Amino acid sequence: MCVMSVVHDHYWPLIPDPEIYGPGPTPVPFVPPPPPPDNLAELRQLIEDFKKAAAAAKVVDELTGQKDCVDPEKATLIDRVRALEERLDAIEKRVGR
Repeated sequence: MCVMSVVHDHYWPLIPDPEIYGPGPTPVPFVPPPPPPDNLAELRQLIEDFKKAAAAAKVVDELTGQKDCVDPEKATLIDRVRALEERLDAIEKRVGR
């Protein structure tokens, strides 16, 4: 098993679904967004930790000849992280952080 796969397995249950932080585009009719969560800094740190672990795993996998070995379904975690970052950016912009 490649290291990147292990990283994805570890972070999969830790990265929340971005949908819990409100809708992406403005819905019609407009519904006021929920208040910002208290754990924005913790989520940012979790995302940063995931990115560091994924970067290190990529290096190990390349050096051991296992690059591009992640299951495509597990790779969707990257999209979930990206969407979560966008939601957090929007929340922080809205509350002026």
